[in-house]
Amino acid sequence: MTDLDRSLEFYCDVLGAAVVLSPNPADNFDGRRAVLMLSNGMGLDVNEFASNAGDAFDPGRTGLDHLGFAADSYEGLAAWAARLEEHGVAHSPIRTVAGIGVQIFDFRDPDGIQLEFVHMDTGGSWAKRKHDLAGAGS
Repeated sequence: MTDLDRSLEFYCDVLGAAVVLSPNPADNFDGRRAVLMLSNGMGLDVNEFASNAGDAFDPGRTGLDHLGFAADSYEGLAAWAARLEEHGVAHSPIRTVAGIGVQIFDFRDPDGIQLEFVHMDTGGSWAKRKHDLAGAGS
């Protein structure tokens, strides 16, 4: 992150994350770290490196391309779209992706990291893949 405080504001205000560990100096790199928890129990470490010269995020470089969050229903997905609009965050319309479900794609955090919300297709190929994966662990 180029500005940890700005990123925390976005993830907390827009995505509803809670700060579990307030910004503090990191012990394993030169910079600051905060830890966030989303309502679904997913945790995020948010790091600001002292060596970051403010370069923009580029999904074409090695590393994160985008980060997806699950919505529990189509109505939940629509509620996220409304929340993004309420906070002035540009995003794609809700769209159907065959075999996956419905999603809001291409909204970005303050550093330009692409984020998405998706509600999985519970009757299509995603459900079959999930079932196959569950069977592989037994």
